[in-house]
Amino acid sequence: MGNSAKRLFFALWPNEVVRGGLYGIQKSFGQVSARKLAPELFHITLVYMGASSAKDQSCYEEVADSVRLRSLNLTLDRTGFFRRAQVAFAAPTEIPEVLLELNEQLNQGLSQCDYERELRTYRPHVTLFRKYKLKTTPDLDFKVEWRVDRFALVESVSTNTG
Repeated sequence: MGNSAKRLFFALWPNEVVRGGLYGIQKSFGQVSARKLAPELFHITLVYMGASSAKDQSCYEEVADSVRLRSLNLTLDRTGFFRRAQVAFAAPTEIPEVLLELNEQLNQGLSQCDYERELRTYRPHVTLFRKYKLKTTPDLDFKVEWRVDRFALVESVSTNTG
């Protein structure tokens, strides 16, 4: 990418078993007029920093090194969608306090990196579809259990992140 800015974010990245469960949910939607997210790109964004310089990235890495993640169990058990963003997703009904604490730790740490915190309430989800134009998601009965014990600093590969 040369000297150009990278679009960076912190994320939870699922293992193969969780990714398979999420793919099963995605398939359960049936034929929908939307763009499927590739299973290898499934993730939960913790904090999206956006366009970042090498100096920013170095600061983000220091923040990540300072955060101590307590492992947590996350149950993805509902679908939903963001109408404005045209995104359909899988999400937890109950958000573990440890996940909210991780989001808060990262946001607080990033303040030393000249990062401007997101003002919207944190809503963890895994994007399954983009350009989703339906007014509802299927009523599916599922539970994907995800043991979270790490997070990653990731470079966005598309113009949109979930």
